[in-house]
Amino acid sequence: RFKEAKNISLIWCKFVPSVISWLHCGMACMRLGELDVARHVLICANELDREHPKVWGLLAIISLRKGNVLLGKEALTQALRFGL
Repeated sequence: RFKEAKNISLIWCKFVPSVISWLHCGMACMRLGELDVARHVLICANELDREHPKVWGLLAIISLRKGNVLLGKEALTQALRFGL
């Protein structure tokens, strides 16, 4: 199910790149355990909107799961700053 969601969202990102399309792709990748891919697509989302709290929140989770506490704290600070 999440594999299909990832594939559909990648097509969505290709044809209609937006914060929401990248965000959904990132969430699907996270559910599949593909943290490096999720991080990459969430960075794409972040480049489109540097103030989206959910993007920052997911980047915080990924950083913490990968053991990067400093980066996780920085991303969490941004998420809270923008209303998460």
